[in-house]
Amino acid sequence: AMKSKRVLSPVHDTRYVNALAELQSDSNGWNFIHPSVNLYSLISRSKLVIGMPFTSAVMIAKELGVPCCYFLASDEVALSASFNGIPVVQNLDVLEKWIIETVHET
Repeated sequence: AMKSKRVLSPVHDTRYVNALAELQSDSNGWNFIHPSVNLYSLISRSKLVIGMPFTSAVMIAKELGVPCCYFLASDEVALSASFNGIPVVQNLDVLEKWIIETVHET
C-alpha cells in the first residue's frame, strides 16, 4: 500500500502525479490509502513497512515494533547499512530477501 502525506493538487509535479496514476491503473496489487488515514493506526496493523530513507512511517514502525527498513534504489548516495537500528537497503535483491525473511518471521 502507499499513503501520501497530502491530497494531490496542481502544485505537485506532473511526473509524480502521472507515475501515481500509472501505478493505480495497473493491476499490480498497489493499494492507495487516503492521506487522512491515521498513520499510527495503519502501521500498527501492518506486517512490515518499507520507506524511503528517513521517512516518518519507518520511524513510527520501529516505535510500534513493526518490522521495517529504508529502501533507496540508487547507489549514487552512500548510506550506512543501518540508521538508528533500522536497516538501509540499496539493492532490489537484498530487499526481496529481507521481505521474505521478515514475512516468515512474523
